Amino acid sequence: MSTRPVRRGGLLLAAFLPLAACSGAQNALPPAGALSRYARHGSWMTPNLKGVALLYVTNNDGLVNVYDYPKHALVGILTSFTTPMGECIDRSGNIYITDYQKKTIEEYAHGGSTAIHVIKEKYQPYGCAIDPKTGNLAVANYGQTYGINTPDYEGDGNLAVYPHARGTPTYYGTSTQHFTTCSYDRYGDLLAAFQDGYSGYYETSFGYLRVHTKKLATILLNGPQSNYEWGKVSAIAWDGNYWDVDDLLVYRYTINIKPQLKDVITLSNAGDLGPIALYRSTLKAKPTQIAGTTDVDLQSDNGYLTIWRYPSGGTPIYQTSSYLDTPYGVAVSPAS
Repeated sequence: MSTRPVRRGGLLLAAFLPLAACSGAQNALPPAGALSRYARHGSWMTPNLKGVALLYVTNNDGLVNVYDYPKHALVGILTSFTTPMGECIDRSGNIYITDYQKKTIEEYAHGGSTAIHVIKEKYQPYGCAIDPKTGNLAVANYGQTYGINTPDYEGDGNLAVYPHARGTPTYYGTSTQHFTTCSYDRYGDLLAAFQDGYSGYYETSFGYLRVHTKKLATILLNGPQSNYEWGKVSAIAWDGNYWDVDDLLVYRYTINIKPQLKDVITLSNAGDLGPIALYRSTLKAKPTQIAGTTDVDLQSDNGYLTIWRYPSGGTPIYQTSSYLDTPYGVAVSPAS
């Protein structure tokens, strides 16, 4: 059994989840509802996906589903994980997937079924981001799971930055900060969300690391309430002009001398909205769609993968629960 942290309105709990076994190889599409049993045969990927945009979704059962984004068809499964959480994409379209329980960040080529590089982290990685300018990898480490005895616990959360996604990281943050998500803008500035505290209700705050600086500053974003109190911040994304902050709704900001709220995107049928990812036809194109996981509080049967138009939001243009087991992280690797 593994433990996977789950946030509900700012309170972080842990759920006990079964693991999927991994061995051998297979490449025939399983029937709906049989994905975990099928994945015991190991990772597989449909050939010739270089020119196809791919959507990666992490699941409670330790699997990562890979979809042909335009067709929404399942084209692969990655099985080398214990507790896969957040994901991020680099300039080459490579996908980085954090594993909270194994304390690793695995890198896969676009459409690849075997990791090309594995980073072993000292802490529990929750989310990640890649600097589009330098290729630096930022990892949001949560730290100790509230209410769970972890004998190998080595400290609280932090924000780790790996130069060029390799080598020795620089750590930022204080002993009480549990980081959950982060993102870079096009300039190399890094925005991260963290929960501060040890028990009960965790207060969500934001850290901002400007390019060429060495100190993580705490900033205030005026969002759901006038007193700056945030509930669950599941994801931060950069759309090319604005920061998208996900807290049931999607809040768009500019951050210069002072953060300013531009607007709020309402996503219908989102329920308890989890992490989000922006779809672009190419790495340099403007995003036209937003994908997210919904009802991820372990109270629903499977959870959903949902897609909306961006930035209009509104009614979903696609929603499914097929092949999913309480999905969490999402990331889109554009077609080459």
